[in-house]
Amino acid sequence: RRRAAPCAVLVTSPLHVRRVRATWQRAVGATPRAIVRRGATNDYSGWRKEAAELALTLLAVIGLPR
Repeated sequence: RRRAAPCAVLVTSPLHVRRVRATWQRAVGATPRAIVRRGATNDYSGWRKEAAELALTLLAVIGLPR
């Protein structure tokens, strides 16, 4: 018999953490709960890349395609 997992661990780049959380919440909901962690990396891609990532996160939150 197959049992549903109570949570899922998602590992992504530091730049994508917010979008992964927003996308998971929108696509899956509250159950199973997502534990989102960033991978170990220290590369900074600049404020423009982060601003673009924030815009994509907002689009994911409101449900518009990118």
